[in-house]
Amino acid sequence: MGDGDEGETPYDFYGTIIHETDKAWLFRNGITDEEVWLPKSRCHWDGSQIMTVPEWLAKAKDLM
Repeated sequence: MGDGDEGETPYDFYGTIIHETDKAWLFRNGITDEEVWLPKSRCHWDGSQIMTVPEWLAKAKDLM
């Protein structure tokens, strides 16, 4: 994940990428079907189904 996330608990979310820009992904949560923009600089996409997001961002985007 991105710089500045040290000490943050990472959380994995199952879902799909709906759209992508140079700096962000539009992620559809596989549990709730809600869509949120996530910055590539702070998250990690495994290329398949799992988005890893730091705790502070997951809370800010109402993923948890």
